[in-house]
Amino acid sequence: MPLYQSRRARYILAISCIFFVLFVCLRLIFYSYFSEVGDTLAVDRDTLLKALSIGVRFDLRLALILALPLFLLAILPYFNLTSSVVIRRLASIYIVLTVAMVGLFYIFDFGHYSYLGTRINVTAMRFIGDAAISSQMVWESYPVIWILVGWLTAIFAVTKIARIISKKTLAMPGRQFSNWQVSLGMAALLIFMVAMMFGRFSQVPLRWNHAYFSGDSAVAALGLNPVLYFYKTVSNHEAKYDLEQVKKYYPVITRYLGVTELDPELLNYDRYMPAADHAVVAPGQRKPNVIFIMLESLGASRVGIYGNPLKPTPNLDNMAENGIWAPHFYVPLSGTARTVFSSITGIPDIVRLSTASRNPMFTDQRVVMNYFTEHDKYYFLGGSAGWANMSAFIQHSVSDIQLFEEDDHTEPVVEAGMLNPDQVAERGPVPR
Repeated sequence: MPLYQSRRARYILAISCIFFVLFVCLRLIFYSYFSEVGDTLAVDRDTLLKALSIGVRFDLRLALILALPLFLLAILPYFNLTSSVVIRRLASIYIVLTVAMVGLFYIFDFGHYSYLGTRINVTAMRFIGDAAISSQMVWESYPVIWILVGWLTAIFAVTKIARIISKKTLAMPGRQFSNWQVSLGMAALLIFMVAMMFGRFSQVPLRWNHAYFSGDSAVAALGLNPVLYFYKTVSNHEAKYDLEQVKKYYPVITRYLGVTELDPELLNYDRYMPAADHAVVAPGQRKPNVIFIMLESLGASRVGIYGNPLKPTPNLDNMAENGIWAPHFYVPLSGTARTVFSSITGIPDIVRLSTASRNPMFTDQRVVMNYFTEHDKYYFLGGSAGWANMSAFIQHSVSDIQLFEEDDHTEPVVEAGMLNPDQVAERGPVPR
């Protein structure tokens, strides 16, 4: 059964297109009246188009997600969109409520960005605690009446168009198909919708971190979808710490960390370490390269200098003994994402839900690499930086860094154990 001959498929795709066009129009409104990109922030044409492209694909994903309940109403065995007036009215009510709620969410997002310069996230929930003050501020700061008029107009327009589509598709007599043809056609429609939600031709689907490709917050904001972004920040929201427990164990923690200026009330954890002696680069002498090689799966228990009696790592032990070794610079938890985050920031990843790199609120960190102001910064990895949302964290925290992933390398992919000694000999020596 071709999808274009199915009344249900045409209805679902048409409603999805309505949602998609609405979200794209709202994105253009954000770009024209709220975003700094193209206004106070000048970016090149490729950066602008890439940010908009990412944002449009997020909009398409949201449109298809919102159309999934209609898909469920379409595949009901006896009472569905084509056979029941009640189901069609239920679908109309769903569309009205969806447009109203999402439209209201976009209004809050625009106001939030205008006020704080960030897309709406879980931290906005704090305004609910002072609802009266927040409402007064909104009334005094924004043209509430005109906003309500625009909101109601959009709801009416979308509802009217959806009703016309329903009459042109569902209410019209259609061609009769067998049950297996209907099942096959709806399965094909579902596969198509899921594929479009994926957002990119890659092993890693489109994620919020792809909007942070430039390292600039304004460009990232232009590429985000506020509904999907808010949901992501809510899903990563951590429980608040117990202040009384922190004060109780403050003496123990500060003694372990070596904090000298104790302040149990302000909970001071500052440590001041004197700078160690280091070689000074003479005038005209080339500054040394700084290369940091991360061995993600190398645990401290496997290293001889950390006390392993078998001494399984003599080369690493020799480097540590004859070089600069920081014995207390280690990641206290397992996992690649936690290792990368802690190694770059020096902050332990103690996030209980998922990892710190997967939280959109943690993308901007203070890292030592930014103090190498006269060095070009590069980050190479053999896999995808989209995994665990590392690309957003790296590009947003390290200024002017150039990120090279698996698709940027010209050498063929080589997995561990794939090359035998003869193949290694054929490849020749690795250039230094």
